[in-house]
Amino acid sequence: MLCDILLAAAVAGSAATSELPVLVCPKLPAGTAPPTIDGRLDDPAWLLAERAELRLAATGETPRQPTTAGLTWDDEYLYVAFDCVDADTEPNATMIRRDANLWEEEVVEVFLSPSGELHTYAELEVNPLNTLFDAMILNNGRRTQVLRDWNMERIRHAVATTSTGWSVEMALPLDEFYTAPHAPPKVGDEWRMNLYRIDRSEPGAPELSSWSQTLIPNFHNASRFGYLRFGDERTPR
Repeated sequence: MLCDILLAAAVAGSAATSELPVLVCPKLPAGTAPPTIDGRLDDPAWLLAERAELRLAATGETPRQPTTAGLTWDDEYLYVAFDCVDADTEPNATMIRRDANLWEEEVVEVFLSPSGELHTYAELEVNPLNTLFDAMILNNGRRTQVLRDWNMERIRHAVATTSTGWSVEMALPLDEFYTAPHAPPKVGDEWRMNLYRIDRSEPGAPELSSWSQTLIPNFHNASRFGYLRFGDERTPR
């Protein structure tokens, strides 16, 4: 799985921090095959990915159910993977209709603002049944409006069951992020981003994890989005 393939993820501090994180996403070297989007994180491309460990969103403490993310890119797609440790025999998910309220069950989520402007951003979610939620969010800091009619037409996503839980692969078409300053991005371009997971292993006590700590139990605290920086090619480890 991703945790094994990518070795141990860098461990964040035990307390939440006000400093916004930066993830430098390496570009796949020319001639390197992109990940096969089948949910299984065994592609050599993931060895080149940058990884991030999700922590409890409000506090930065270690979650009961750890999650590791990996990111890499080429001129067509941003590739995102999640490796979700889950002690449950069956994850808590029943929804199979696109754009259903997946956050009411278990899910992983990617929020992206290519322009860096935090009033408008894409929200992309996949649950353990490989159901997709994709929407554009309007957020004025006091309330949010969810534009479910927006669809990412060429997104690819898949889920697999693992020996420790479940894993997700997403391929996000870069030319469908219409507010990006460059398509494809140039090395050094920065987008705002956060990565999330909702786990519901304990009834009545959902575990909310994030890459950049939100400091409050609300994933739409956009001021806490970290920075996704598009990096150059990485030498294989």
